Amino acid sequence: MTDDIVRKGHYRKVLSGFAWESGNGEPRFFWDAMKAVTCKTRTEFTLKGLLCTPVYIREYRLTEMSDFPEVSRAFQAELRQCFSEEYFARLHWLKSLPSGITGPNYRQATTELEGRCSAAAWLLWQSLGRRWNCIAFNKEETGGH
Repeated sequence: MTDDIVRKGHYRKVLSGFAWESGNGEPRFFWDAMKAVTCKTRTEFTLKGLLCTPVYIREYRLTEMSDFPEVSRAFQAELRQCFSEEYFARLHWLKSLPSGITGPNYRQATTELEGRCSAAAWLLWQSLGRRWNCIAFNKEETGGH
């Protein structure tokens, strides 16, 4: 009966969200009912140098739109459970592993690239440096939900 189309909800809601590390090391969260908004916000945070989690996506079926606040609370609880302080501790452990690209190589390439690319390309280069463990993540407070 669970697969019976008559019993499924009439409304479909897809929620998405991610977490990032705040200035004091605690996880902060962003979520939205539009995946594109979530992905755009995560990209902006990543380019600012914040340590962000992957985007978490969950689909819900509602029988009434008035059920949405309850579904939203459930999603927020799942997001907090998935991206806890323990999760960020694991991320930091992974970030402590040696990088395939050395700091001196990254700095040399940075010197050669500086002033020769667009602002967007420069932000992307810095983002890659963080991904490769060549430069540190920022710990900046950024608004969210």
